[in-house]
Amino acid sequence: HAITSASKSSTRAGVSPGVGPTAGGTTVTVTGSNFATGVTVTFGGAGAGSVTLQSSSQLTCVTPAGGMGPAAVVVTNVDLQTATLPTGFTFQGPAPTLTSVLPGGGPMAGGTLVTLAGTNFATGATVTFGGALATSVNVVTGIQITCNTPGGALGPATVVVTNVDFQVATLGSGYNFVGPTPTVTSVNPNTGALGGGTFVTVAGTNFATGATVTF
Repeated sequence: HAITSASKSSTRAGVSPGVGPTAGGTTVTVTGSNFATGVTVTFGGAGAGSVTLQSSSQLTCVTPAGGMGPAAVVVTNVDLQTATLPTGFTFQGPAPTLTSVLPGGGPMAGGTLVTLAGTNFATGATVTFGGALATSVNVVTGIQITCNTPGGALGPATVVVTNVDFQVATLGSGYNFVGPTPTVTSVNPNTGALGGGTFVTVAGTNFATGATVTF
């Protein structure tokens, strides 16, 4: 990420590690240029602790508590000139889990209201079905989300919940997109040997790729 410093020149910087708990307390190293004695650092507007200047291009500090998600990291010299790294650090909460989707299926056109159950869902979470974004996502509580399904391809789809701190919960084949109900109108020929092996043609409607047939 690029940051622009009001100090002597434009500068490049980084924060390592770039993630940590919302409770704070993570020791991080901030790199850049033109850092000066007395420098301060904020994460999402909150002041970092134990800021130690290692050199004009590196300092260490301890993250404050912060709200879940990306936070801007701002370095301020004593002359009040600053350098900002947008989304330079991500505060992470507990990882979400996803245990069920009800109902477990609906039309390919989407628009089905479903309820997701799990743990550690956070406000601002997004939901995808087979990679497509759900609409009207509502984080009711930390253990329940409601949303409307998007359109999808016929068959099972993976459901993914992503919190604003980019942690995800995945339920493989958690939802089934269904098409029109198939019908069978004829089998030709309709007789054959007991041992099987007769080649037949099945006619009807709404057959889909991957269909199976039993006799």
